[in-house]
Amino acid sequence: MLMPPFTLHHPNSIAEAITIASNIIAEGETFDWVAGGTDVLPNYKWRINPKPHVISLANIPEAKQLEPYEIGCMTSLSSLTEANGMHPLIVEAASK
Repeated sequence: MLMPPFTLHHPNSIAEAITIASNIIAEGETFDWVAGGTDVLPNYKWRINPKPHVISLANIPEAKQLEPYEIGCMTSLSSLTEANGMHPLIVEAASK
């Protein structure tokens, strides 16, 4: 099954992502954010609520940030497990 057509945007910063989103809204159109794509893209394939624009977070360095009090939305599970005990409960849960 083919996906419906959409424009995929690849911002390189949070500011750029917000600008893209603002421009899409100003044009009266809708969009989805995509990080890993495990929900959005399969739903698009099945034509479940597709939008004309998708904004990917993959190229935004801040989205991969891993700090003691902040885990970015694009932080991988392997990065969490390699963080030398920074988030032991999350590492334990992810390993099950």
